[in-house]
Amino acid sequence: MEPILYFLLSLLLLMYGANLLVVATENFSIKHNISGFFASFLFIGIATSSPEIFISIFSGLSNESEIAVGNAIGSNIANIALVFAIALIMTSGNFLLNITRDKSLNRYLLILVSLSIFVVFATYNGKFNQIESLFFLTLFIGIVYILKNSKKNIRSTDEDFNKKRKIEYIYFWMILGLILLLVGTELFLYSSIIIAKFIGISEYVIGLSLAAIGTSLPELAASIQSIRKNHFDYVVGNILGSNIFNASLVIGLSSIIHPAVIESDSIYMDLILLCITTFVFYAIITTNIIKYSKIIGLGLLALFSVYQISLYGA
Repeated sequence: MEPILYFLLSLLLLMYGANLLVVATENFSIKHNISGFFASFLFIGIATSSPEIFISIFSGLSNESEIAVGNAIGSNIANIALVFAIALIMTSGNFLLNITRDKSLNRYLLILVSLSIFVVFATYNGKFNQIESLFFLTLFIGIVYILKNSKKNIRSTDEDFNKKRKIEYIYFWMILGLILLLVGTELFLYSSIIIAKFIGISEYVIGLSLAAIGTSLPELAASIQSIRKNHFDYVVGNILGSNIFNASLVIGLSSIIHPAVIESDSIYMDLILLCITTFVFYAIITTNIIKYSKIIGLGLLALFSVYQISLYGA
């Protein structure tokens, strides 16, 4: 009974924390006169990547850097094949039409595609060392420098400005939302593991599958809340930001202390799926296949399910 209560509580914390984060991001974008897309890209993106960042740091300190590398790759796959897929199914896909008019969007997409290619070349041989980590950390610094000049003017009147809370309150709710997301994710993993053990699922399957999905829960919660508030640009901004941070900052931190040694046979499938999902994400936003968004969303979910079954034998 107790694990079920923790499970339900985790869902409440995830949704409420995501709601606070989305509202705080909206207020921040208005107060600083920047686009909601860029604000969600930076703040929601990096906030929902915080579980992966913590895993990267702690696994590096524990000389288990391969966990961080695998988690970053797996999370990027889940963000598209699970989170983005659900967003496509929940909406008509027409929300993407307004987003694609943003000329800076193509820059973000190309950065993500380039980073994904770099990740493939850096990890396909099963080794990831400190020099490669420094390379990705340098890329992250360069990306932040480039993106800070991507502010887009939006209309904000003095009346709008005065209705918004002071910046201290905005940061407070943003941090509180992040804390609730992290606590909710931890409770979800804890309760799910107990429930899964009770019904006879092996610890190996539990650790791998729930870790991959669990660290994508903040992105999923934030995306659902964004859709409910009609901030569809936040969905794309969140996933783009999270995946870019995972492929640069998280990967970069993973082996900065200890090099990672990855079993090549086990990572090939991850890298292939990383390329497929990234390409689909790029294609659906930049081409006229938007009208098939629900079908593509269902296809991505089916692909993710088959991937989980084939990878973990569950």
